[in-house]
Amino acid sequence: MAAAQVLSTPELVSSIFQCLEEQEKQLLVSRENRRTLLNAALVNKTWFEAATNVLWTYEQFSGPGLEDFEAIEPARRQIYASKLQSVQLQDDSDDGEITRSLLFSRLKNVSVSQLGYGGGPTMAILKRWLVPSIESVNFWNWSTGFDKSFLKTLGSQCPHLRSIALERVNSGISSQDLNNFFRNSSLESIRLYMEGMPNEKVLVNDELLSTLSELKGLKSLNVISRVGLEVVESVLSRLSPTGFQDLRKVHLMLERPAVETAFKIFKNASKVSFNIASWDDEKMSMFTTLKHMKNLKELSIAFEATRTYLHGKDLFWLSALKQLKKLNISPRQPGHDKIILDSFADVDLQVIFSGLPQLQHLGFLLDVDFPIEALKRLSRSSPQLEEANFSKSWDLKGLEDVPGCLFPELQILSLYKPYISTTTNIKPGKLARSLCQHMPKLRDLNFEKDREDRVLCAWEKLSGRKSLIAATKKRESQILLRELMLQHGGNIKMMSGFGQPM
Repeated sequence: MAAAQVLSTPELVSSIFQCLEEQEKQLLVSRENRRTLLNAALVNKTWFEAATNVLWTYEQFSGPGLEDFEAIEPARRQIYASKLQSVQLQDDSDDGEITRSLLFSRLKNVSVSQLGYGGGPTMAILKRWLVPSIESVNFWNWSTGFDKSFLKTLGSQCPHLRSIALERVNSGISSQDLNNFFRNSSLESIRLYMEGMPNEKVLVNDELLSTLSELKGLKSLNVISRVGLEVVESVLSRLSPTGFQDLRKVHLMLERPAVETAFKIFKNASKVSFNIASWDDEKMSMFTTLKHMKNLKELSIAFEATRTYLHGKDLFWLSALKQLKKLNISPRQPGHDKIILDSFADVDLQVIFSGLPQLQHLGFLLDVDFPIEALKRLSRSSPQLEEANFSKSWDLKGLEDVPGCLFPELQILSLYKPYISTTTNIKPGKLARSLCQHMPKLRDLNFEKDREDRVLCAWEKLSGRKSLIAATKKRESQILLRELMLQHGGNIKMMSGFGQPM
């Protein structure tokens, strides 16, 4: 009785289908994998409404598009047009013949690529889709069309715009034009991918960042263009007490001398991702100002250089991040960008990982092994650790002599190999038992050097677990929904398209 009531309540059915969509989001890029929701839409009117709402509100690249309307009966097209939230324009095929008479009342996201290129969409096509309900636009790989006049059109026709992404857009605008547009907006998310564009340095400068610092409500900033010390010092000198006060997520490409000042500017952020470029002879500190990042929960640092020198004591400042839940330090391109640890000792690891009580996800892709004492320190300071990814190795053999359970919450572990170079007399079965003792929740174990390592095979056999893959989630969710459907709807017909019976 309770199950029947749940499955006939629109809000609860929608929640179930939404969970299924979230669980299978990556798999649903392929239309064959949408079959479960398509079948569910045939059970009854309530399920049809809930299932098609989910199917037609996917983000770009994975959901239905304008080309799907051609296969739908004309009398039913408006039903689906009212559900569509995202449109991707990448060619000139949308001439309006099919969609011009339809009302897209829930449309929120528009993505446009190849504008100005042969076969790409035209400005006339784009402007038809700049409707008042639009909240997000993504413009990438334009050769022309992004000018002062278009910015004015975008601002007037999309008053509810909250997110903009400009990626490799060849523009004819000035720095003042772009700054004026931002000043008059209510944007919450800005992404500027200008690296390598002719007007990169004209648009991405201290004036731009100072303008963005005063935007109330700006929560996410992503700038793909190298920023140097002179720029960030100028921004800091003009930064008001409320500058970037609402910003929570920031991604920047920085020159090494600019890093410490950048941390001061974005001290309110909770998620920070910096790509840092160094010159071969640079050894100045970068992390002393981390102490100002009181709200920081996620930190990702990627180093870009043929040789980046890191001093162990500079990394000590990481231990000041008491709220940090996710930490990743790595070369930007593994195998190409090399990180050299200068004056680094095993004891430094114990200091670095002595004060991260909230840490759950750790990526430490530096050329250093973790001896047993460092592992014990990591265990004490970060008892909630769930995922660890290292480019070198842990002294897992050393765990055999340690009582208790060091990593009770660890679920995913990726290492170069299961022991450090000086380890001898490896017994795979014994080491596997030690892993089960110290990592009882471990479900995904990987050794980059040898994916068929004997220790891995012994652990899989002993634990009864295999490394999880996305298909497992798919099977489980499909089985669950199929059982619900059979209980509630009996035999189900198959469907094609996005809600059209076969």
